[in-house]
Amino acid sequence: MKKLKMQSILLLMMTLLFFIPSITLQVNAANLYKDINKDYWAYSSIVWANKKGIMKGYPDGTFGPTKAITESQLVSVLSKFDTSYKATGSYITKPGEPTSAGYYRYFKSKNMPVNGYTNTKKRDKAVTRGQFARIIAAADGLNLTEPYAVQYFYSQNLSSGSSGKKTYEDFNPAKALTRADATVFLNRLANRRTFKISGISGTIFGSDNVAIDKPTDFPDTGTIVFPGPSDKEPDKKPVSPTYDSRLADMDIQHPTLIANGVDSSFITLILKDCYGNTISYDKSIPFVVTSKLGATITGEQGGKWSSSTTLYTDGPDISAQITALKSTKSLNDTISFKISDTNSTGVNMACYKNPVSVKISYDPQAELRIEHEVFNKESISVKASIVRPGGQIITDYNGKVRFDSAQLSFSNNEVSFVNGVARTSIKSYPWGDSSLSAKISQGDARYTSELTSILNKFHSHEINGDRPLYADYSCPRDFEVGFIIDSSGSMKRSDPSRLRVSKSQELISILNAPTNVGAHFDSKGYLLGKGSPSFISSTFNQVRQAGGTNIADGLDKAFDSFSTNNTPKIAILLTDGKSSTSKIVSLIQEARDRNITVYTIGLGDKKFLNEELLEQIANSTGGSYYHVAESTDIAAAYQAILDEISCETNIPSCSYYDQGFRSATIKSTRTSFYMNTFISENCGEVARVIVQFTSLDGKIDYELIYRGQNYYALEKEIHEITDLTLFTEGTFIAYDAEGNKIGEKTVTIQ
Repeated sequence: MKKLKMQSILLLMMTLLFFIPSITLQVNAANLYKDINKDYWAYSSIVWANKKGIMKGYPDGTFGPTKAITESQLVSVLSKFDTSYKATGSYITKPGEPTSAGYYRYFKSKNMPVNGYTNTKKRDKAVTRGQFARIIAAADGLNLTEPYAVQYFYSQNLSSGSSGKKTYEDFNPAKALTRADATVFLNRLANRRTFKISGISGTIFGSDNVAIDKPTDFPDTGTIVFPGPSDKEPDKKPVSPTYDSRLADMDIQHPTLIANGVDSSFITLILKDCYGNTISYDKSIPFVVTSKLGATITGEQGGKWSSSTTLYTDGPDISAQITALKSTKSLNDTISFKISDTNSTGVNMACYKNPVSVKISYDPQAELRIEHEVFNKESISVKASIVRPGGQIITDYNGKVRFDSAQLSFSNNEVSFVNGVARTSIKSYPWGDSSLSAKISQGDARYTSELTSILNKFHSHEINGDRPLYADYSCPRDFEVGFIIDSSGSMKRSDPSRLRVSKSQELISILNAPTNVGAHFDSKGYLLGKGSPSFISSTFNQVRQAGGTNIADGLDKAFDSFSTNNTPKIAILLTDGKSSTSKIVSLIQEARDRNITVYTIGLGDKKFLNEELLEQIANSTGGSYYHVAESTDIAAAYQAILDEISCETNIPSCSYYDQGFRSATIKSTRTSFYMNTFISENCGEVARVIVQFTSLDGKIDYELIYRGQNYYALEKEIHEITDLTLFTEGTFIAYDAEGNKIGEKTVTIQ
């Protein structure tokens, strides 16, 4: 017991040192800290960091926004921010060590580019902004030199520079990273995606520079060595990266693909016209996209061409999906975007006759490839294949693979490879999101050297179970309902499985409203029809994905088809993009005048959405706005809308669904007991998450600790868990600030 108390004290001390929390402050309603006000440029991020427990202020009521972050503080903060980090084994600080020692061991296991591994004096040195860019790039798995890391920051929308020029110098790479800087960057990282430290491999400093557009004057000759655990750093000469001034931004989903003929990546460019002006979202401009090495490029409607196709922009945005080549050697490819027709767009795009070139690479790797196929709601087949570097399946592999999951039950957990494939099935359909892992449990000595990188490792796979929608059929539905669906080209990336179509058809059917209106929009709005649920549902098969985004025209088509009587009218708008706003203002007023309630759904990355506009449309007409990061969450948003319009209630969708919990896992080992889950933002504002077990003594609750980015986790020593042998499953329960239950999910202990 004394040992446990001492560990608790040490953990508290580590938290005090690394996260710099303050004592509970009695702050006034005006400002959170007395040394900053609401007009301060980083105020919202500082409030976010305080709320999430990532970085708090000092006991005197100040935050110290201009104070520098030391390397040891940053290593500690990022380790805690990392959703995959577990403070076990060698990562725990030992008695007599500096408090950050365990975190440095964790960073070293990931080969992260920090300087204080052996020289503890460097741990107290301030981190520069350039070093921070390298560290975050390495967390994303990219081994970059500083100029390339800065450019990577720009490509990920993590920074726009001090003046918006997006040059190397404009990033101020030599300046110390301040506490205000850190909160802003961490907030942007949290909004981008789940933060996980992947780390880097190899010993060549900057080995992944090829994945990033090459800065000018970057040295082409000579070897630059990755800095080892020594006191001396290699000299760093600031150089200026080359940026394509025609682009407002660029996003490469995966700069490096596995050279297997299967792996794919989206490249998205945000264009400006040749005068440097923003391009209207109702424009659709043709571009010829080509691969220098002949990689497959996916075109409109999912059609494929070997190395070239014509794609149309979604306003200023153009996305191309590239499928990797099969190769046993590493390859560097160039994807070119060239204007196809400069005369028919009404926009000056002549400067794009010289194509925009994007670098992408293909790297041969061995794989344990996991796939699943849904035959019906009672049968899901899961298979694993062993793939050698270059994409060839090994058909005579003599071994076994073991499947495990906290949420799923298999017909056979351990199966042999037959003709290169190991097959099993899932006993019951997984409603909601579930994950499984596979590991080679019996190897084949003939292929050990070739498959070293995948042996003795767990390989994960996600299964998104399509939850049905539910409604209270005792509620009256005497209203007209309109569905306005985005069919712009960007939907190829945002909704590859066309769930916006299938879930809309399901919602139409379950609402069973007497009068239904269907519309979709790209650069223009199109009326699908008006009539019965079955008729409108069938017309949704015409929804495509091509062209720009004209939300106003889509709304206009639907509004024009509504009747002029006083019957209540509901419109549901789903989009993944931005749109010109001028006409929408008048449509909002029309909706108010005609008693049309509009519910809006923003799908995908928030940086591509005009959430302010979508919120304005919904709030001004009495509806609600929902953001769903993944198309698999469309059902959750539709369920929330269904709850509202069926019985005029507003119940968070997670009350009826376990979809609010992603990758919820309870795992027991010989020494430890783990409980963790991600929480979807569709559950509403979550204040507390527990895991509840049932024992002979009644309910036993364990409260999870918030670790940032909607991730909650708790680790206990096995002897601390009461009546463990009685537990076969546990229930995750989420509560809001008022103590109301807003979601729950039961999982089996793994």
